Amino acid sequence: MKVKCVILFILVIFCFMSMSGCSDLEEEAGEEETAASKAVVEAETAKEPEAYEEAEAEAAAEAEEPVYGSEIAFLNPAPGLPDRPDSKLSEYEKYPSGEAPVYEGVEFDKNSLRFYEIFSDFDTVTANPDAFQKAATNGTLELYLRGRVFELEFDVAETFTPKVIMENESGFYTEETAPISNYRGKVAGIEDSRVAMTAGENVVIGSIDIGYVESYCIEQTNRTLNGKVVHVVYSSVDRKPREFTEYPEL
Repeated sequence: MKVKCVILFILVIFCFMSMSGCSDLEEEAGEEETAASKAVVEAETAKEPEAYEEAEAEAAAEAEEPVYGSEIAFLNPAPGLPDRPDSKLSEYEKYPSGEAPVYEGVEFDKNSLRFYEIFSDFDTVTANPDAFQKAATNGTLELYLRGRVFELEFDVAETFTPKVIMENESGFYTEETAPISNYRGKVAGIEDSRVAMTAGENVVIGSIDIGYVESYCIEQTNRTLNGKVVHVVYSSVDRKPREFTEYPEL
């Protein structure tokens, strides 16, 4: 019995030492492989230093290139890019070119809108849903928003008629409201861009995301001007910096 126990104990120690040895060998092999890889890179660099430097410069240039097309490298106050042009209300009625304008810039008291507390600046406009739907029929549409002109390309267009529940002396009944059209797509020439627009009765709202760099939004307000709903147009860069209130410790 004692002999068996001794043999078993020796086997356990041998297995433990073998496992430890494998672990050490794996670490040493990893270190040797890393050293070998570095040696190969250094050898290649020494053979062709000019080719290596050229490839490194090309990789750096690709990393700095914006995700949107070079023709539209105007979009956002990122380092090395020009600032956005000043927005002009009179420019809204020029787009889409040669057609009835989708938006019309209007003067409105911005201080009376809740957006004034969130954004440093924004445009106030009214919308023409019929002009929007007519212009978007062929799948493309030009819009002016906050100093930029966007060419939108739609690949999805859906129209539905919502129903609401009404009540009168006879009881409850359903009634159809004005049709609502939804459009989805992207900005022409800009990778990773997303466009979502909705046109309804007296309203055209939506959002345009520019490759995770900047966003433009059109929202409706609860105000009207000359019988038309007032919309606001703003960019993500127009948002005011958040202010935090520091309270004393209790």
